[in-house]
Amino acid sequence: MKSKPLHILFVGMLPSQITQLNTVLLKGGFAVTSSSLPDAQHLTDVQLSASDVLLIDSLRSHPEIVEQIQAELSAQNLDIPILVYSSLGDEAAIVAALKAGAKDFISSKNPQRILSSVQRELDCVHKRAQLAEQARADQLLHDIEGWMLQGLDYEPLAQKICLAVVATFGVRGTWIGGKQADGSVRVVAASEHAEMLRELGLRWDESPHGAWSVGLAIQTQQAVMLTADSQTSDLWHTVSARFGMASVLALPLLARGEMIGVLVLYAVQRNYFSEQLIRRYEQFSNRLAVILLMAQEQQKLRLLSAAMSYATQAIFITQHDGSIIWCNRALMHLSGYSEQEILHSTPHLFSAGNYDPALWQNMWQQILHGKEWSGDVLNLNKSGETYHVWQSITPLYDQQGSVNNFLCVQ
Repeated sequence: MKSKPLHILFVGMLPSQITQLNTVLLKGGFAVTSSSLPDAQHLTDVQLSASDVLLIDSLRSHPEIVEQIQAELSAQNLDIPILVYSSLGDEAAIVAALKAGAKDFISSKNPQRILSSVQRELDCVHKRAQLAEQARADQLLHDIEGWMLQGLDYEPLAQKICLAVVATFGVRGTWIGGKQADGSVRVVAASEHAEMLRELGLRWDESPHGAWSVGLAIQTQQAVMLTADSQTSDLWHTVSARFGMASVLALPLLARGEMIGVLVLYAVQRNYFSEQLIRRYEQFSNRLAVILLMAQEQQKLRLLSAAMSYATQAIFITQHDGSIIWCNRALMHLSGYSEQEILHSTPHLFSAGNYDPALWQNMWQQILHGKEWSGDVLNLNKSGETYHVWQSITPLYDQQGSVNNFLCVQ
Protein backbone atom coordinates (compact mmCIF):
# COMPACT_ATOMS: atom_id res chain seq x y z
CA MET A 1 0.00 0.00 0.00
CA LYS A 2 1.30 3.43 -0.95
CA SER A 3 2.10 5.68 2.01
CA LYS A 4 0.03 8.84 2.35
CA PRO A 5 2.12 12.04 2.46
CA LEU A 6 1.71 14.05 5.64
CA HIS A 7 3.48 17.14 6.95
CA ILE A 8 3.04 18.05 10.62
CA LEU A 9 4.03 21.28 12.30
CA PHE A 10 4.83 20.67 15.98
CA VAL A 11 4.53 23.67 18.30
CA GLY A 12 6.07 23.72 21.76
CA MET A 13 6.86 19.99 21.81
CA LEU A 14 9.93 18.12 22.96
CA PRO A 15 12.15 16.33 20.41
CA SER A 16 11.41 12.98 22.10
CA GLN A 17 7.66 13.55 21.74
CA ILE A 18 8.05 14.48 18.07
CA THR A 19 10.11 11.34 17.38
CA GLN A 20 7.60 9.11 19.15
CA LEU A 21 4.59 10.51 17.27
CA ASN A 22 6.36 10.47 13.90
CA THR A 23 7.22 6.80 14.47
CA VAL A 24 3.58 5.97 15.21
CA LEU A 25 2.44 7.76 12.05
CA LEU A 26 5.11 6.11 9.88
CA LYS A 27 4.08 2.66 11.09
CA GLY A 28 0.47 3.62 10.49
CA GLY A 29 1.03 4.19 6.76
CA PHE A 30 1.89 7.90 6.55
CA ALA A 31 4.95 9.25 4.73
CA VAL A 32 5.68 11.79 7.44
CA THR A 33 7.71 14.94 7.22
CA SER A 34 7.69 17.48 10.01
CA SER A 35 8.93 20.83 11.24
CA SER A 36 8.81 22.33 14.71
CA LEU A 37 8.56 25.67 16.50
CA PRO A 38 9.43 26.37 20.13
CA ASP A 39 6.21 28.33 20.61
CA ALA A 40 3.35 30.05 18.79
CA GLN A 41 5.24 33.35 18.69
CA HIS A 42 7.29 31.98 15.79
CA LEU A 43 4.33 31.13 13.53
CA THR A 44 5.26 33.88 11.09
CA ASP A 45 8.65 32.20 10.58
CA VAL A 46 7.15 29.25 8.67
CA GLN A 47 4.84 28.71 5.71
CA LEU A 48 1.72 27.40 7.42
CA SER A 49 0.13 26.34 4.12
CA ALA A 50 2.77 23.61 3.77
CA SER A 51 1.41 21.82 6.86
CA ASP A 52 -1.44 19.31 6.93
CA VAL A 53 -1.82 19.18 10.73
CA LEU A 54 -0.65 21.31 13.68
CA LEU A 55 0.18 19.58 16.98
CA ILE A 56 0.77 21.61 20.15
CA ASP A 57 1.81 20.87 23.73
CA SER A 58 1.79 22.64 27.15
CA LEU A 59 -1.83 22.10 28.13
CA ARG A 60 -2.05 24.90 30.67
CA SER A 61 -1.59 27.52 27.97
CA HIS A 62 -3.47 25.63 25.25
CA PRO A 63 -6.53 27.90 25.04
CA GLU A 64 -4.37 30.95 24.42
CA ILE A 65 -2.06 29.11 21.98
CA VAL A 66 -4.99 27.58 20.12
CA GLU A 67 -6.73 30.94 19.80
CA GLN A 68 -3.51 32.54 18.55
CA ILE A 69 -2.86 29.82 15.98
CA GLN A 70 -6.51 29.73 14.89
CA ALA A 71 -6.46 33.49 14.32
CA GLU A 72 -3.37 33.17 12.14
CA LEU A 73 -4.91 30.32 10.12
CA SER A 74 -8.10 32.31 9.60
CA ALA A 75 -6.12 35.35 8.50
CA GLN A 76 -4.45 33.21 5.80
CA ASN A 77 -7.72 31.43 4.93
CA LEU A 78 -6.20 28.03 5.77
CA ASP A 79 -8.13 24.94 6.87
CA ILE A 80 -5.53 23.10 8.97
CA PRO A 81 -6.68 21.07 12.00
CA ILE A 82 -5.10 21.78 15.40
CA LEU A 83 -4.52 18.82 17.72
CA VAL A 84 -3.56 19.06 21.40
CA TYR A 85 -1.02 16.63 22.92
CA SER A 86 -0.13 16.45 26.60
CA SER A 87 0.68 14.19 29.54
CA LEU A 88 -1.59 16.27 31.78
CA GLY A 89 -5.22 15.34 32.31
CA ASP A 90 -6.73 18.67 33.35
CA GLU A 91 -10.29 18.23 32.06
CA ALA A 92 -11.16 21.92 32.29
CA ALA A 93 -8.05 22.85 30.28
CA ILE A 94 -8.85 20.22 27.66
CA VAL A 95 -12.41 21.54 27.26
CA ALA A 96 -11.12 25.12 27.04
CA ALA A 97 -8.63 24.11 24.33
CA LEU A 98 -11.35 22.38 22.30
CA LYS A 99 -13.64 25.39 22.65
CA ALA A 100 -10.79 27.60 21.44
CA GLY A 101 -10.60 25.66 18.18
CA ALA A 102 -8.60 22.46 18.77
CA LYS A 103 -10.08 19.45 16.96
CA ASP A 104 -8.95 16.73 19.38
CA PHE A 105 -6.93 15.94 22.50
CA ILE A 106 -4.31 13.17 22.47
CA SER A 107 -2.87 11.93 25.72
CA SER A 108 0.81 10.95 25.91
CA LYS A 109 -0.42 7.76 27.58
CA ASN A 110 -2.05 6.68 24.31
CA PRO A 111 0.06 8.04 21.41
CA GLN A 112 -1.45 5.45 19.03
CA ARG A 113 -4.63 7.51 19.03
CA ILE A 114 -2.91 10.06 16.82
CA LEU A 115 -3.46 7.74 13.84
CA SER A 116 -7.27 7.78 13.95
CA SER A 117 -7.33 11.46 14.94
CA VAL A 118 -5.11 12.59 12.07
CA GLN A 119 -6.95 10.44 9.50
CA ARG A 120 -10.35 11.68 10.66
CA GLU A 121 -9.30 15.33 10.53
CA LEU A 122 -7.69 14.95 7.10
CA ASP A 123 -10.91 13.37 5.83
CA CYS A 124 -12.90 16.29 7.26
CA VAL A 125 -10.57 18.83 5.61
CA HIS A 126 -10.95 16.99 2.30
CA LYS A 127 -14.76 16.95 2.55
CA ARG A 128 -14.86 20.64 3.45
CA ALA A 129 -12.61 21.41 0.48
CA GLN A 130 -14.90 19.42 -1.82
CA LEU A 131 -17.97 21.25 -0.54
CA ALA A 132 -16.24 24.61 -0.94
CA GLU A 133 -15.13 23.70 -4.47
CA GLN A 134 -18.65 22.61 -5.40
CA ALA A 135 -20.09 25.79 -3.91
CA ARG A 136 -17.67 27.88 -6.01
CA ALA A 137 -18.59 25.91 -9.14
CA ASP A 138 -22.31 26.30 -8.45
CA GLN A 139 -21.91 30.04 -7.88
CA LEU A 140 -19.89 30.41 -11.07
CA LEU A 141 -22.54 28.55 -13.09
CA HIS A 142 -25.20 30.79 -11.52
CA ASP A 143 -23.18 33.85 -12.54
CA ILE A 144 -22.72 32.50 -16.07
CA GLU A 145 -26.46 31.93 -16.43
CA GLY A 146 -26.98 35.52 -15.31
CA TRP A 147 -24.51 36.81 -17.93
CA MET A 148 -26.30 34.80 -20.61
CA LEU A 149 -29.70 36.16 -19.57
CA GLN A 150 -28.28 39.69 -19.78
CA GLY A 151 -27.98 39.07 -23.52
CA LEU A 152 -24.20 38.70 -23.89
CA ASP A 153 -23.28 37.33 -27.31
CA TYR A 154 -21.57 33.95 -27.43
CA GLU A 155 -17.94 35.03 -27.81
CA PRO A 156 -17.96 37.79 -25.15
CA LEU A 157 -19.72 35.34 -22.82
CA ALA A 158 -17.09 32.66 -23.51
CA GLN A 159 -14.29 35.17 -22.82
CA LYS A 160 -15.86 36.15 -19.51
CA ILE A 161 -16.23 32.47 -18.60
CA CYS A 162 -12.54 31.75 -19.29
CA LEU A 163 -11.38 34.54 -16.99
CA ALA A 164 -13.85 33.50 -14.29
CA VAL A 165 -12.77 29.83 -14.43
CA VAL A 166 -9.14 30.82 -13.81
CA ALA A 167 -10.12 33.08 -10.90
CA THR A 168 -12.49 30.51 -9.38
CA PHE A 169 -10.56 27.25 -9.77
CA GLY A 170 -6.98 28.53 -9.62
CA VAL A 171 -5.81 26.85 -12.84
CA ARG A 172 -3.04 28.50 -14.87
CA GLY A 173 -5.26 29.09 -17.87
CA THR A 174 -8.30 27.97 -19.81
CA TRP A 175 -9.83 28.28 -23.25
CA ILE A 176 -13.00 27.26 -25.06
CA GLY A 177 -12.88 25.70 -28.51
CA GLY A 178 -15.72 25.24 -30.97
CA LYS A 179 -16.04 22.08 -33.04
CA GLN A 180 -16.14 22.95 -36.76
CA ALA A 181 -17.62 20.84 -39.55
CA ASP A 182 -14.34 20.87 -41.51
CA GLY A 183 -12.52 19.04 -38.68
CA SER A 184 -10.91 22.12 -37.17
CA VAL A 185 -11.29 23.51 -33.65
CA ARG A 186 -11.91 27.26 -33.47
CA VAL A 187 -10.50 29.02 -30.42
CA VAL A 188 -13.60 30.96 -29.33
CA ALA A 189 -12.06 32.56 -26.22
CA ALA A 190 -9.05 32.13 -23.94
CA SER A 191 -7.83 33.49 -20.64
CA GLU A 192 -4.45 34.14 -22.32
CA HIS A 193 -2.48 33.48 -25.54
CA ALA A 194 -5.64 33.39 -27.70
CA GLU A 195 -3.91 34.46 -30.92
CA MET A 196 -1.02 32.01 -30.46
CA LEU A 197 -3.49 29.20 -29.84
CA ARG A 198 -5.33 30.09 -33.04
CA GLU A 199 -2.05 29.89 -34.98
CA LEU A 200 -1.58 26.23 -33.98
CA GLY A 201 -4.17 24.91 -36.41
CA LEU A 202 -6.00 22.77 -33.84
CA ARG A 203 -8.16 19.94 -35.15
CA TRP A 204 -10.44 17.18 -33.88
CA ASP A 205 -10.31 14.81 -36.87
CA GLU A 206 -7.91 11.95 -37.62
CA SER A 207 -5.11 14.27 -38.74
CA PRO A 208 -1.87 14.54 -36.70
CA HIS A 209 -3.10 17.77 -35.09
CA GLY A 210 -6.16 15.94 -33.83
CA ALA A 211 -4.14 13.35 -31.89
CA TRP A 212 -3.85 15.16 -28.55
CA SER A 213 -6.18 16.05 -25.70
CA VAL A 214 -8.39 18.56 -27.56
CA GLY A 215 -9.04 16.37 -30.58
CA LEU A 216 -9.29 13.18 -28.53
CA ALA A 217 -11.82 14.71 -26.13
CA ILE A 218 -14.11 15.63 -29.02
CA GLN A 219 -13.59 12.30 -30.82
CA THR A 220 -14.22 10.12 -27.76
CA GLN A 221 -16.65 12.48 -25.97
CA GLN A 222 -14.64 11.88 -22.79
CA ALA A 223 -12.28 13.94 -20.64
CA VAL A 224 -8.64 13.58 -21.70
CA MET A 225 -5.73 14.55 -19.43
CA LEU A 226 -2.11 14.76 -20.56
CA THR A 227 1.12 15.67 -18.83
CA ALA A 228 4.14 17.28 -20.45
CA ASP A 229 5.88 13.90 -20.80
CA SER A 230 2.87 12.08 -22.29
CA GLN A 231 3.77 10.23 -25.47
CA THR A 232 1.24 11.75 -27.87
CA SER A 233 1.48 14.10 -30.84
CA ASP A 234 4.31 16.51 -31.56
CA LEU A 235 1.73 19.30 -31.34
CA TRP A 236 1.18 18.63 -27.62
CA HIS A 237 4.91 18.75 -26.92
CA THR A 238 5.09 22.04 -28.81
CA VAL A 239 2.12 23.47 -26.91
CA SER A 240 3.31 22.32 -23.48
CA ALA A 241 6.78 23.79 -24.01
CA ARG A 242 5.53 27.02 -25.58
CA PHE A 243 2.90 27.83 -22.97
CA GLY A 244 4.46 26.24 -19.88
CA MET A 245 1.75 23.60 -19.54
CA ALA A 246 2.85 20.78 -17.24
CA SER A 247 -0.60 19.21 -17.50
CA VAL A 248 -3.74 19.81 -19.54
CA LEU A 249 -7.33 18.63 -19.20
CA ALA A 250 -9.69 18.72 -22.19
CA LEU A 251 -13.38 18.36 -21.40
CA PRO A 252 -15.94 17.74 -24.17
CA LEU A 253 -18.83 20.18 -24.29
CA LEU A 254 -21.80 17.93 -25.04
CA ALA A 255 -25.35 19.26 -24.73
CA ARG A 256 -28.62 17.64 -25.83
CA GLY A 257 -26.65 15.03 -27.75
CA GLU A 258 -24.75 17.70 -29.70
CA MET A 259 -20.96 18.07 -29.46
CA ILE A 260 -20.39 21.82 -29.57
CA GLY A 261 -16.73 21.98 -28.58
CA VAL A 262 -14.25 21.60 -25.76
CA LEU A 263 -13.26 23.29 -22.49
CA VAL A 264 -9.50 23.16 -21.91
CA LEU A 265 -7.84 23.76 -18.53
CA TYR A 266 -4.10 23.69 -17.97
CA ALA A 267 -1.81 23.87 -14.96
CA VAL A 268 1.89 24.35 -14.21
CA GLN A 269 1.91 21.31 -11.89
CA ARG A 270 2.34 17.91 -13.51
CA ASN A 271 -0.05 16.06 -11.18
CA TYR A 272 -2.59 18.83 -10.73
CA PHE A 273 -5.57 17.04 -12.27
CA SER A 274 -6.38 14.17 -9.91
CA GLU A 275 -9.13 11.68 -10.76
CA GLN A 276 -11.40 13.32 -8.21
CA LEU A 277 -10.73 16.78 -9.61
CA ILE A 278 -11.38 15.57 -13.14
CA ARG A 279 -14.78 14.21 -12.07
CA ARG A 280 -15.71 17.58 -10.56
CA TYR A 281 -14.63 19.43 -13.70
CA GLU A 282 -16.64 16.97 -15.81
CA GLN A 283 -19.77 17.85 -13.84
CA PHE A 284 -19.02 21.54 -14.32
CA SER A 285 -18.41 21.19 -18.07
CA ASN A 286 -21.62 19.18 -18.57
CA ARG A 287 -23.68 22.00 -17.10
CA LEU A 288 -21.60 24.64 -18.86
CA ALA A 289 -22.21 22.98 -22.24
CA VAL A 290 -25.98 23.41 -21.86
CA ILE A 291 -25.56 27.09 -21.00
CA LEU A 292 -23.24 27.68 -23.96
CA LEU A 293 -25.64 25.94 -26.35
CA MET A 294 -28.47 28.11 -25.03
CA ALA A 295 -26.28 31.20 -25.50
CA GLN A 296 -25.64 30.20 -29.13
CA GLU A 297 -29.36 29.66 -29.72
CA GLN A 298 -30.28 32.95 -28.08
CA GLN A 299 -27.73 34.81 -30.21
CA LYS A 300 -29.23 33.27 -33.35
CA LEU A 301 -32.70 34.27 -32.18
CA ARG A 302 -31.55 37.83 -31.50
CA LEU A 303 -30.00 37.97 -34.96
CA LEU A 304 -33.12 36.52 -36.56
CA SER A 305 -35.36 38.91 -34.62
CA ALA A 306 -33.22 41.88 -35.67
CA ALA A 307 -33.30 40.76 -39.31
CA MET A 308 -37.07 40.30 -39.27
CA SER A 309 -37.65 43.53 -37.36
CA TYR A 310 -35.80 45.61 -39.96
CA ALA A 311 -36.93 43.63 -43.03
CA THR A 312 -38.61 45.70 -45.73
CA GLN A 313 -41.42 43.15 -46.04
CA ALA A 314 -44.27 43.28 -43.52
CA ILE A 315 -44.04 40.26 -41.22
CA PHE A 316 -46.13 39.07 -38.29
CA ILE A 317 -46.53 35.87 -36.26
CA THR A 318 -49.83 34.60 -34.90
CA GLN A 319 -50.91 31.96 -32.46
CA HIS A 320 -52.94 28.96 -33.60
CA ASP A 321 -56.18 30.94 -33.13
CA GLY A 322 -54.92 33.82 -35.28
CA SER A 323 -54.07 36.34 -32.54
CA ILE A 324 -50.91 38.30 -33.40
CA ILE A 325 -48.01 37.90 -30.96
CA TRP A 326 -45.19 39.61 -32.92
CA CYS A 327 -44.88 42.09 -35.77
CA ASN A 328 -42.12 44.07 -37.43
CA ARG A 329 -41.75 47.76 -38.26
CA ALA A 330 -42.65 47.32 -41.92
CA LEU A 331 -46.13 46.05 -40.94
CA MET A 332 -46.67 49.04 -38.67
CA HIS A 333 -45.58 51.40 -41.44
CA LEU A 334 -47.72 49.66 -44.07
CA SER A 335 -50.88 49.39 -41.96
CA GLY A 336 -50.57 52.63 -40.02
CA TYR A 337 -51.26 50.82 -36.73
CA SER A 338 -48.90 50.91 -33.72
CA GLU A 339 -47.40 47.81 -32.19
CA GLN A 340 -49.76 48.10 -29.21
CA GLU A 341 -52.78 48.20 -31.55
CA ILE A 342 -51.59 45.21 -33.60
CA LEU A 343 -50.52 42.83 -30.82
CA HIS A 344 -53.28 40.50 -29.54
CA SER A 345 -55.58 41.51 -32.42
CA THR A 346 -56.13 39.25 -35.47
CA PRO A 347 -55.29 39.82 -39.16
CA HIS A 348 -58.93 40.85 -39.55
CA LEU A 349 -57.69 44.25 -38.29
CA PHE A 350 -56.21 44.85 -41.76
CA SER A 351 -59.09 43.39 -43.78
CA ALA A 352 -60.88 45.58 -46.33
CA GLY A 353 -63.92 43.32 -46.04
CA ASN A 354 -64.05 42.55 -49.77
CA TYR A 355 -63.06 38.90 -49.88
CA ASP A 356 -64.33 35.61 -51.21
CA PRO A 357 -65.32 33.31 -48.28
CA ALA A 358 -64.05 30.34 -50.31
CA LEU A 359 -60.61 31.95 -50.44
CA TRP A 360 -60.28 32.14 -46.66
CA GLN A 361 -61.82 28.70 -46.17
CA ASN A 362 -59.19 27.24 -48.50
CA MET A 363 -56.45 29.17 -46.69
CA TRP A 364 -57.42 27.91 -43.23
CA GLN A 365 -57.80 24.36 -44.49
CA GLN A 366 -54.29 24.36 -45.92
CA ILE A 367 -52.40 26.01 -43.06
CA LEU A 368 -54.17 23.99 -40.35
CA HIS A 369 -52.95 20.87 -42.17
CA GLY A 370 -49.39 22.17 -42.13
CA LYS A 371 -49.26 23.44 -45.71
CA GLU A 372 -48.06 26.84 -46.88
CA TRP A 373 -50.52 29.24 -48.48
CA SER A 374 -50.03 32.28 -50.71
CA GLY A 375 -52.51 34.66 -52.29
CA ASP A 376 -53.41 38.21 -53.20
CA VAL A 377 -55.18 40.02 -50.33
CA LEU A 378 -56.89 43.41 -50.25
CA ASN A 379 -56.14 45.22 -46.97
CA LEU A 380 -57.30 48.46 -45.38
CA ASN A 381 -54.90 50.69 -43.43
CA LYS A 382 -55.73 52.78 -40.39
CA SER A 383 -56.42 55.86 -42.56
CA GLY A 384 -59.08 53.96 -44.50
CA GLU A 385 -57.00 53.47 -47.64
CA THR A 386 -57.00 50.08 -49.38
CA TYR A 387 -53.87 48.35 -50.63
CA HIS A 388 -53.06 44.99 -52.19
CA VAL A 389 -50.43 42.61 -50.73
CA TRP A 390 -49.21 39.21 -51.79
CA GLN A 391 -49.46 37.31 -48.50
CA SER A 392 -47.62 34.06 -47.71
CA ILE A 393 -48.48 32.05 -44.58
CA THR A 394 -46.14 29.35 -43.26
CA PRO A 395 -47.20 27.00 -40.40
CA LEU A 396 -44.71 26.75 -37.49
CA TYR A 397 -44.44 23.50 -35.53
CA ASP A 398 -43.78 22.92 -31.83
CA GLN A 399 -41.45 20.20 -30.43
CA GLN A 400 -44.29 17.67 -30.54
CA GLY A 401 -44.77 18.22 -34.27
CA SER A 402 -48.07 20.09 -33.98
CA VAL A 403 -48.87 23.35 -35.76
CA ASN A 404 -48.64 25.98 -33.06
CA ASN A 405 -48.05 29.31 -34.83
CA PHE A 406 -48.18 30.92 -38.25
CA LEU A 407 -45.60 33.17 -39.95
CA CYS A 408 -47.18 35.69 -42.29
CA VAL A 409 -45.16 37.69 -44.83
CA GLN A 410 -46.67 40.44 -47.01
